[in-house]
Amino acid sequence: MPAARWNPSEAPPFTVTRLLLLLAGEDRPGLRFLDRSWTWRQHVDESARWAGWLASRRDPARPFHVGVLLDNVPEFSFILGAAALGGAVIVGINPTRHGAELARDIAHTDCQFLVTEQKYLEQLETAGIEWEPDRFNVIDHPATATALDGAEPLAELVIPDEGDLFMLIFTSGRSGKTGIPA
Repeated sequence: MPAARWNPSEAPPFTVTRLLLLLAGEDRPGLRFLDRSWTWRQHVDESARWAGWLASRRDPARPFHVGVLLDNVPEFSFILGAAALGGAVIVGINPTRHGAELARDIAHTDCQFLVTEQKYLEQLETAGIEWEPDRFNVIDHPATATALDGAEPLAELVIPDEGDLFMLIFTSGRSGKTGIPA
């Protein structure tokens, strides 16, 4: 990433964006998963690539909400970074939800994109959510890897305010569906 465009001193305090920018030049390990690791520099670069890819496909007339239905895999961390750098709101889709409840969660949060794994495709299909190439990003599918390989990093950082929304998280549902209209 060009240092002139990614100046940590320009980011406001107390945001994930600022934390990532402060770590962007670090070559110490930032993420480890099984036998793989990424430095903080590599993590921020990968996040910027995801952010550029999502931003290039977003509809600016809609909320920039990215639903994430993933296990604890590296891509989840990269997408969190992408949201911080690109101004998206992550919607943590709860994998314990099924059918109409799952469909309602995704519709209620107005997700422009859904990032998932192949293992969840049947669950989404059962909920009436069909795979759309421009909207679904299946991390362990060759088409997603190919698209990301050619993705340009985010050209311009989105500087958030301290009060900007970063993430929506659905709970296990023990408290019921209060607040979510049917």
